[in-house]
Amino acid sequence: MADCKIDVVSGVCGMNAVIVAKMDEEGNVTFSVETTCPHVKKLVAEVGTVIPLNEIATPINQTQVYTTAGKCIPHAACIVPCAMLKATEAVAGFGLKRNISATFE
Repeated sequence: MADCKIDVVSGVCGMNAVIVAKMDEEGNVTFSVETTCPHVKKLVAEVGTVIPLNEIATPINQTQVYTTAGKCIPHAACIVPCAMLKATEAVAGFGLKRNISATFE
């Protein structure tokens, strides 16, 4: 499976991110990130490797990504953890690469 890259426009903080999810030979996913946000850098470093099916089949507040985000990201509305899970889903073949958005009206 090809890597999955997601460009995250974070909003008013201006600390956008580019998240890349890669699947290894064992079927686990690791992340890399390009961002100026120290909290997101810490999140990606501390998440390490995830098992895609565990992340996708677990309640949102119990995923490795979100439990680690709770320790690393001080802003509850940060969309990076969601993007990491969407990338995990796509790179593992559990979901299609389709854009997501939230737009204020």
